[in-house]
Amino acid sequence: MNKLVSVIIPNFNYGRYISQAIDSVLAQDYKEIEIIVVDDGSTDNSLEVLSLFGTQITLIKNSNWGAPIARNFGLMCASGDLIAYLDADDYWLPTKISTQVALLEETNVDLVYCQMKVLNEIGLNTPHSRRPKSGNFKGDYLKNPTSTPFAPSAVLMTRRLVALAGIWDSSMKSPSEDFDYFRRCAKYTYFTASEEALVIHRDHPMSLTSSSLEKYFLDNQLAVRKMFSDEYPEISVYQIRLCWIKFNFSYFKSFSKVKDFNRALQCLLSCFSPIYK
Repeated sequence: MNKLVSVIIPNFNYGRYISQAIDSVLAQDYKEIEIIVVDDGSTDNSLEVLSLFGTQITLIKNSNWGAPIARNFGLMCASGDLIAYLDADDYWLPTKISTQVALLEETNVDLVYCQMKVLNEIGLNTPHSRRPKSGNFKGDYLKNPTSTPFAPSAVLMTRRLVALAGIWDSSMKSPSEDFDYFRRCAKYTYFTASEEALVIHRDHPMSLTSSSLEKYFLDNQLAVRKMFSDEYPEISVYQIRLCWIKFNFSYFKSFSKVKDFNRALQCLLSCFSPIYK
């Protein structure tokens, strides 16, 4: 398969990391690749770093509108039959795209994801512990409303799936944007997993994974409510309530762990309160 892969990299103030992200794409052993970097109004040295790549990348500059809109700008400029996303603070191993292209061809699905390793500030590299799943993910988001099975940097998908699932929801913020987008993708295709860890994800103070628990709770709540609206009446009122209880009880435990007992109590009471209020 010699299909062109469009790699979309949203960037905001990751001048210290963006060069390694782009270099990891240029080093892929699959060569039919175009790189689209959408700089989301960076105020650091990102634009200076990006200028060094010249015609090796397509650079789009916009205001600070967030990662979903940046990815949508990238999609509008993409020429490839296949679409890959890479966060500016992550990077790939050289066989990432070739491995996933082969799996797309073998399994006849529209989305392939791979495992990730986590790199922290002191350089420790630890493998992701979750065992990868392949197959039907349509019900997984209802069963696991507080987690997304994979990150955007781990994904390769077809343009056909982009047309079916639509664009990224600009009202969402991480991590709810990932939950919402890939939930919609799961309605149209099975997912195939590569057991290889082909993405290195940085866990650092600027990363979104270091955001506050309160932010995570509110963002995920928005995505879960949207899921209920999108999927009803295919899912029953009982399934909606059970998912809502799982969601709130999970955050009840999380807030209790950090000794935010007021928020924890609110989550506990929300298990049985109206979902929309």
